[in-house]
This record gives sequence, C-alpha cells and structure tokens, in this order.
Amino acid sequence: MSEEYKYWELTSKIIETAMEVHRILGPGYQEIIYHNALCLALRDKGILFAREKEIEILSKIMENPEKPLGLIIAGTKAEDKVKVIEKFLDITDFFLLGNLTAEEVRKRKIKDDSGKIIFPKDSLGGLDIGPLAREVFREKILSAKTIFWAGPLGKIDQEKYQAGTREVIKAILDSKCFSVAGGGDTIEFINKLGVADKFGHISVGGSAMLAFLAGEKLPGLEVLQ
Repeated sequence: MSEEYKYWELTSKIIETAMEVHRILGPGYQEIIYHNALCLALRDKGILFAREKEIEILSKIMENPEKPLGLIIAGTKAEDKVKVIEKFLDITDFFLLGNLTAEEVRKRKIKDDSGKIIFPKDSLGGLDIGPLAREVFREKILSAKTIFWAGPLGKIDQEKYQAGTREVIKAILDSKCFSVAGGGDTIEFINKLGVADKFGHISVGGSAMLAFLAGEKLPGLEVLQ
C-alpha cells in the first residue's frame, strides 16, 4: 500500500468522523467541522504551506509593517472592506478608496480625525476614478514603503474604465515598496498584464483575507498553529 493511498485513506476517515459529528451536533456546526477536518488532514503534508505564509505576511502588515503603510481599498464587497478600514485606522498612514468603498464609508460616517482616508477627487460616472484622483493616488503610493491593495479601481471588464487600476499598478511597481494584492478581480487583472511576479505577495485568500485583516476569527485557523 503506497504512502499516498494511506494518506488519503486517513483523510477519508477524518472526513467520515466529521460527518458523524455533524449528524450528531446539527447543521449549525457544518462549516467548522468540515474546515477543521480538512485542515488536520492536509496540515502535515505541507499542502497548506502557502496559506501559512500568507497568514505570516498579513500578520506583519497588521502588527509591524514598514512605514509608511498605505491601503488601497476598492472594488465590490464594500461592506466587508469597510471593516478592514475600521480595523486599520490606527495602523495605516493612508487609505486610497475606490468609488464603491467611498460611498460605503460616507454612509457609515466613519470618523477620521487624522485625515487618513483619501476619497477620489473625481470619477468617470462612478465606473472608474478620474485623472485628478489618479494623480493623487500615484503620489501617495510612491511615498509608501508598504502597500496592501484589494479591489480594482474601476469596471475593468471594459477597457475605457481600466485607467485607474492600470495607474495603481504602475505606481506600485514604480515605488519599489513591499506590495500585497488580493481579490479575484484584482489578481486576474494583474495576471492579464503579466506583472504578478513583480508584487511582493499575491493573496489568494479572497473573503477570508478580508476577514483576517478585519480581525475576525476564522474557523480552522487555530488548527494550523
């Protein structure tokens, strides 16, 4: 019997046990049970090494980033991303917001006495940031030592609304800062331009990445410790 077969046999037993616990405790525990079981099954094989590296990088941004630190928060899921802004108000040096995130911040009336939150000065009908905003964003990015970026600045499926996102990428690469980018649309566009290897880290965590940065507890994360 090969080592791989033994490993997957063990994994199957873990999942079967998780299913039985799920049956006993009820559906409310489903996510935690399956997540923890899979983490235990994969941990010792190193399959979760990339996720552990990501946690290390994101933790450094939260706890000991090289300053100045800038967060570029844009794209969809504005409600989730605003939680990250609230968490980082006392950590970051500045925020650069896309149009949707800016609307959500205004709606929630987030208090920003230090003036860290930078809204777009202009926009193209809300579908991209305008030339004045691009100029301001570039200047701030070039001043940073660390940049975390989540979400495209415009409706990037249409070329005429890609200018803001392209300028952000160009500014990050010109700045030579340590850069972390995440989110499906963001990564897809970076890959389209062929510059993923020029970023310090590309996060594949998606919503889990945002939840972690917002300080939320992630099911199964303790299992990896």
